[in-house]
Amino acid sequence: MLFLCYKFELFFFFPVIEVHGDANYFLENRSKVISVYINECMCATGVNNVMVQKWRDRGEFTNDPCFKCFVRCVAIKVGFVDSMGSFSCNTMIKKLEVTPEIVNKCVGDNNKVVDLCEQVYKIEFCIVNAMCK
Repeated sequence: MLFLCYKFELFFFFPVIEVHGDANYFLENRSKVISVYINECMCATGVNNVMVQKWRDRGEFTNDPCFKCFVRCVAIKVGFVDSMGSFSCNTMIKKLEVTPEIVNKCVGDNNKVVDLCEQVYKIEFCIVNAMCK
């Protein structure tokens, strides 16, 4: 499965399609984006290393409170969300190379979740699920 992003050329005003690969490409790119912050967030949350490896390498999610706060920590460090819960959809789109439709749907579907760890976890889960179908 290929994922497409559209951008518009300034001079010609027609869409140019950029192919961003398949689920493996998405997971590899995502791993590069988040890997810088993994150790710091593991120390901050006390999350289990096996859970983190499965999440980073295979996009597997564990329903564990420490893991959810670990995901929040990484999202804050990468710039997907700030500590007050304001999401930067443009940063997610650019760094993860996902479509605006996926990000907007995932953020919109979870904007009423009060706990920031839970909210970021659900948004990340939604994005990974959409990209790895």
